[in-house]
Amino acid sequence: MGTTFNVKQFVIAWLAVFIILTIFVYVPTKLEIAPWFVVGQGEPAEADVMTWRILTYLSRLIFAGLFTFIYTKTSEGKSGIGHGLRYGLGISLLVSLPAMFSPQLHFTWGAWPTVIQAVVGII
Repeated sequence: MGTTFNVKQFVIAWLAVFIILTIFVYVPTKLEIAPWFVVGQGEPAEADVMTWRILTYLSRLIFAGLFTFIYTKTSEGKSGIGHGLRYGLGISLLVSLPAMFSPQLHFTWGAWPTVIQAVVGII
């Protein structure tokens, strides 16, 4: 109860999680497995692409902040790597498990984020 909230460490961790998430989302695109992840209906207009990109980065930034905040509140007195792995897997199951078994989406839509969030939890 007597712990203080270190804002500087929180912001650094928030940005690290955001950067790692961005890199891990970029990797499937460069490995040309992005068609497994995309359920699309043709080419969008250029304005739609920019709007989508801005909203994607904004949502990823918000997710990274919430991910980091919840971790800091649940990690008091627990080991770093073990707790981070359990936390990342728990969050990934909460977020990605429904997508894994959705008939409209491919299994990798949920499996890849599970790997990402486990790694980010450790970081």
